[in-house]
Amino acid sequence: SSEGQIDLYRYCQREKRTFIEVLESFPSAVPSLSYLVELIPRLRSRQFSISSSQRIPPNVAEITVAFVDYKTPYDRRKLGICSEFLKSKIPQKIETSDESKSDSMLSKQSSTTNSDDHHTISNSVSIWIQKGTFRKPRDWFQRPLILVGPGTGLAPFKAMIEQRSTLRQTNPTNEMGQIALFLGHRLSAKDYLYDNTTWQSYLSDGTLSHLFVAFSRDQKPKRYVQHLLLEQSSLVWSILNDQNGLFLLAGSANQMPKDVRDSMCLIFQQEGKLSEDDSERLLLKFEKQRRYQTETWS
Repeated sequence: SSEGQIDLYRYCQREKRTFIEVLESFPSAVPSLSYLVELIPRLRSRQFSISSSQRIPPNVAEITVAFVDYKTPYDRRKLGICSEFLKSKIPQKIETSDESKSDSMLSKQSSTTNSDDHHTISNSVSIWIQKGTFRKPRDWFQRPLILVGPGTGLAPFKAMIEQRSTLRQTNPTNEMGQIALFLGHRLSAKDYLYDNTTWQSYLSDGTLSHLFVAFSRDQKPKRYVQHLLLEQSSLVWSILNDQNGLFLLAGSANQMPKDVRDSMCLIFQQEGKLSEDDSERLLLKFEKQRRYQTETWS
């Protein structure tokens, strides 16, 4: 019935109840183990973007993981399955800059790494590596870049910036295009991944040209990466249209990619004096040329 559908939504979906939690709530339900094995789907594997350059240090891959920890509408605490599993693999002495941070860094390393590195994982974790969806041209390190990475979407861009920094150090005479990095987090005191210390080093050595950060919960009205792009419309238009630059976006596949796309069309209209239709056509052209790429996940 329709009433039953509403109850199902409130009890199960909205509360994110697991199969075990449902069985605990209804002890009279005693399904056989064989039936449960057939009924319960396998957990999906999780994918994370590598957030470190393969050059520093070699043979080590860092990932940036969101620690999921929240309260349901009925005040039940829920933890992320994979993030908690990974967290359990880290020695207790590892610390985040704030106990209530919703996002933190995890480094996937072999058990033979230097004992001084407090990010060393204590147990093995099954992983696989596959190519991401970003397709960079051969001369990408010389091309100007607009990188938009709200939340953990910054992961692949941290790797790219590290890579450029090493290339700059090994070949200081090589000309490299500017990088404009747009980040978005909820609270500056709790959710600012890597914070200004990390990015300042890349600003100082010239690898990173511009850094723009929006903290959505620090003020009203809320500000997101799409608002930052609009505020820097002249710079965005110059990099993309005048300097043959690349636009790369990574992060949540919910509303954010559409909001960013809408902002980009507005920028084309304002800075390029284009109609709404022409701005959409220009964006499609950039997508065909792989100068506007997105890598998103749900």
